[in-house]
Amino acid sequence: MTGIDLNRGTPLLEVVSEPDMRSPEEAVAYARALHSLVMWLGICDGNMQEGSFRVDANVSVRPFGQQEFGTRREIKNLNSFRFLEQAIKYEIQWQIDTLEDGCRVEQATVLFDPDSGETRMMRSKEDAHDYRYFPDPDLLPVRIADEQIERIRREMPELPTAMKARFVETFGVSAYDAALLTGSRATAEYFEAVAEASGRASWPPTGSTVKSPRASIVMARKSASARLPPNASPACFCALPTIPCPTSWPSRCLMPCGTATCRPMPSSNAMV
Repeated sequence: MTGIDLNRGTPLLEVVSEPDMRSPEEAVAYARALHSLVMWLGICDGNMQEGSFRVDANVSVRPFGQQEFGTRREIKNLNSFRFLEQAIKYEIQWQIDTLEDGCRVEQATVLFDPDSGETRMMRSKEDAHDYRYFPDPDLLPVRIADEQIERIRREMPELPTAMKARFVETFGVSAYDAALLTGSRATAEYFEAVAEASGRASWPPTGSTVKSPRASIVMARKSASARLPPNASPACFCALPTIPCPTSWPSRCLMPCGTATCRPMPSSNAMV
């Protein structure tokens, strides 16, 4: 064993799903939801161009009525949701054409070429033995107790799906607006903090119509301005002592008021 850290201190988390998806659109929706979740939890920056989050897609086709899955081909290292959809669509059609021509689909690892919009085989593999699996005596088994899992579950923050439902029920926003507001944790925390600071039990205020999440935030901002200290700028709500500073907010303010009480605001474009 050597002391070289090939991962440079960055852990790798691999999430493997069951073969439950039946269309490219469904696969993209699943990948987007997973991408949003790991960013929400703060365990990944989500930068797909730099390789922080990538997708491998296993694709197979089968005739209508057949119960067994067809032979799969794995598309490796897709670094955008658009490429994921394009690669799966092409691979599905390629496998259908191959089978209809009377040929056989061989299990393989393939790459997607964004320029040509095609997949090409990188290496073939027949089964798990091609990976040369063998036990490593230096790697001890990892056993996680049920108590530890429950403790971690209790310590986790409110997840986007639960927060979206709560926004609809508590603040009265539409399901569409709630989905956009919970698209990032910083935006969701900012909206909730400003809405709560306005002293409103529900949102939007009675007799008002909100047409977008940005309008919701602007309306909350205006409503909360009446509660600002006299010497604070009406444009800067981070001066409100009733608004906490979530740790997920970047350490800068989009609308600095120049006072010592100015606190950070999220950097989402929805705040501009």
